Amino acid sequence: MAKKIRLKKIAVCDNWQLTSQNGYECGGYKQEDAPLVEWDVNPPTIVFEYIKGKGMPSQQTSRLTFPELDLWNDAPYKKFVYKTRVTYNLGASNWLNVSTKEKIFREGGNSGKINPRQADVLLDVTGLAGLSAGRYSASIIYEAYGIDDRGGEHYIEPSSVSVTVKLEVKQGQASPSDLVTDKTDLVLTYNKATKTLSGDTRLEVRTTEPITFNITPDWESFYPFSLDILKETDKSVIQISKSAYSDTTPVDSTYEFHAEIKAGGKKKTIIILFKTISGEVVKDFDFSPRIFEDTLIKGVDSAKTFTADIVNPNNLEISVSLKPSFIETAVIEGGKLKITTVKPESLAVGAYSGEILLSAGTIEKSFSVRLKIAESLKSDFRGEAYYFALDKNKIKMSQNNPFSSYVKMKLEMFFKGYQQEYQEVQEYEYLYFKNEVEIFPGEEIQDFFARCRELYPLNDVGYQYSFALVNITITEHNADDEQLSEYQIKNVFFVPGRRPRCFPLFTNHPMRRTYPESVIRISADAISEKAEFVPLMNIYQGGKPAFEKKNEVRSHNFIRKLFTGKENEIITAGEIKYIPFPEVENPIHIFFETENLVFEWFSAHDKYRMISEFEHYFDAENKLKYGSKRKKSLTINTGWILREEIALIDDLLGSNLCFIMIGNLRLKA
Repeated sequence: MAKKIRLKKIAVCDNWQLTSQNGYECGGYKQEDAPLVEWDVNPPTIVFEYIKGKGMPSQQTSRLTFPELDLWNDAPYKKFVYKTRVTYNLGASNWLNVSTKEKIFREGGNSGKINPRQADVLLDVTGLAGLSAGRYSASIIYEAYGIDDRGGEHYIEPSSVSVTVKLEVKQGQASPSDLVTDKTDLVLTYNKATKTLSGDTRLEVRTTEPITFNITPDWESFYPFSLDILKETDKSVIQISKSAYSDTTPVDSTYEFHAEIKAGGKKKTIIILFKTISGEVVKDFDFSPRIFEDTLIKGVDSAKTFTADIVNPNNLEISVSLKPSFIETAVIEGGKLKITTVKPESLAVGAYSGEILLSAGTIEKSFSVRLKIAESLKSDFRGEAYYFALDKNKIKMSQNNPFSSYVKMKLEMFFKGYQQEYQEVQEYEYLYFKNEVEIFPGEEIQDFFARCRELYPLNDVGYQYSFALVNITITEHNADDEQLSEYQIKNVFFVPGRRPRCFPLFTNHPMRRTYPESVIRISADAISEKAEFVPLMNIYQGGKPAFEKKNEVRSHNFIRKLFTGKENEIITAGEIKYIPFPEVENPIHIFFETENLVFEWFSAHDKYRMISEFEHYFDAENKLKYGSKRKKSLTINTGWILREEIALIDDLLGSNLCFIMIGNLRLKA
């Protein structure tokens, strides 16, 4: 059902009057209903990229249009204010700061602006020191509140549109212009009771040049820590200690600073996260982050390891008391907690959540671990020796990565057959539909199989072609064409067409009439079991095929009259039935190409008619002949046929290529 349109009153002129200058002016207005201006955001998606050690991502802006709720005909209030709600969808939380220059929103001690119309919402990423390399996502929902006559606020609605914010944190790669440091992020904890600073208090800079640094943002012109530079033989060490201003920070606060370090024309930006803990003398410990979330893809991802920094200023003996079953190990080493999941292959697709409990004597603290097991890529190409290209075997790709915009398929194909041998590499692109992509690789592969160009049906028997060997690579890409993930399905074998009705024989026509001189052409792969043909081979007096197991398709010709003792009997092999018809002196042999790119056979009566038609070319006056074009038309008397052979004749007439043997005459059509 379409959303109901909300209306407001607008003034519309209903009395236009002519002015003395032959213009018009409005002499009266009336009120008409018109749609409200509704929620809108632009752009709806914001992407941040942070490379550790390369400086902070720049602030970005999203233009928010507020609904005209105060003008709404059915408005319950005349005054409205707005708030923001950030939901973290993937990975760590609390890394996004939402603000406006004019303090539009009612939050953080601000009363907010009444009935705003538009705002430039400022988006900044924070807390990057606690984020490991990876991809994160958040959604911003705006909420409207009505204000009554007493100043009380009442929740009205969430925004009908949201802003999706994506953050990609990358491990920095050193470049010639970068300073080399042993850390890219520093986490400091100041205990206001014990007056001690702990954490990453030492930073090594691999340079012998003089060091300068600039710290932002300004913190009342002073900083709650001090930096001292110590020179060593091949490096400089920045030692961080408390300052006279450490105690001026509020209790249980966290501040983020960015230190740009320069030396000898090179530079690097380090994030410093400064935390304060309670002023009471309490033996306690803490850790960060407090929640872990991730999505693992079965068959693609390996076990995931998360790391949390433990703040332990009192040197307590901390141990892991409890972990969920989907966590393989949880150990504390060097002031860090490392937890590793079980391999995704051992878990069913779905969502898992649990808590890890840390203990130090009577002190216990827990944090949540949430794990989603997904099967991003589902493939039908499992467990078969080979696949028919036009069967509906598919690859299904789900959009589990919020940054993924489209999918590529790369086919690396090797073909051999009909005196040809070659490789083909093709790429195809697919867009998501309802967060999924379905790909049928065989439909693309079918176009590249080797095809017969010339055939001598009574001689060209045995090997026809090999199974096509195909490597399939599926990759996800973002809007900037950067590859996000890769999936490979290697060494898949294909043959042309659909699976034949009479498989393992490559024919769709089991009921056939035969003359004694009929040439029965049988095509099959060289690996499937063909037990039903063993009795036939035992009575056949002609040359017998050797069914050596290979990844190839072979064809063999059998003369009907050489099945000893079966000249006047129906020959049966599985579904196949060869029905004897009275002898024809010189039957016509027809061989036509099927979608499996082998040749089917048909025996016709010995009666036929061939007519030549000519098309002549003359000059404009029809006096001088320039040439002629000859077209032959062949009509063959099939003789009596079986009802079941009508479909076979349809296939013959629709074939791309056929060869006709009339005595010593060989025709190609």
